[in-house]
Order: sequence, then C-alpha cells, then structure tokens
Amino acid sequence: MSLWSLLKNALGKELYKIPLPVNFNEPLSFIQRLTECLEYSYLIDKAAKIKNPADQ
Repeated sequence: MSLWSLLKNALGKELYKIPLPVNFNEPLSFIQRLTECLEYSYLIDKAAKIKNPADQ
C-alpha cells in the first residue's frame, strides 16, 4: 500500500476513520526511537534522588 493511495482515499474523511498500516506509525529512525525512550528520563532521575517514598 503506497502513501499516495492512502492520501487519495483519505480525502474528505475524518482523521480517526482513516485506517493506517502499523509501519506508518513506527518511529522514523534510531535517533527518534532513542529520544522517545529518553523523553521523561529526567523524572526518573529526580524521583531517584528523593528519599521519601511518598514523594517519589
């Protein structure tokens, strides 16, 4: 299935009604996958420094 045929069939439809193959939702590159993994890593670091489990 090509991107062109998907776009052609999607004209005039609501976005949530358009079926998309899973591979179109996959990250584009290794760097994008890596940044998605590290997006909230600062929160884990912050929680690790807090001694009180209730505050974590």
